[in-house]
Amino acid sequence: MKLAKGPRPWPIWLFTILTIGIALLRLSESLRPITNQRFPEYNGTMTEAEADWLIIKSSARFTIDLIPVAWVFLFASRFARWFVTAMAFVPLVIVFSDLEYASTYPRFLWFSLISAATPIMIAGLLFTPKGNRWFRPEDKKASDAFD
Repeated sequence: MKLAKGPRPWPIWLFTILTIGIALLRLSESLRPITNQRFPEYNGTMTEAEADWLIIKSSARFTIDLIPVAWVFLFASRFARWFVTAMAFVPLVIVFSDLEYASTYPRFLWFSLISAATPIMIAGLLFTPKGNRWFRPEDKKASDAFD
């Protein structure tokens, strides 16, 4: 893959900033038990092995979250755009599977819908007109000067 040339349009910058921000929030939230020195599931202090495993798992998740961002931002990968879009709809499927629980707790339904809509809106940035131009192949970009 070749590095994409030219300035990044604002939707690509916004997608990158929001995705990295969410990944950092997810990382800090997953590492919270280490700072609290408590596992809520175990109701006790963590062992060193549990803390190490939590750090490894959280770091791997953070790295996995950043791979599509790098593909989009650095390489203008069309595959990454569609991959991000497909993965953005996964939380929506989870919301529909939790509808029975959500009917009992209406606030849970609203929270779930907002949580599921956020990645879809962020992925939608990649399909704005300026975002579409970013993913256009190199030979097509050069011919735009003659249109």
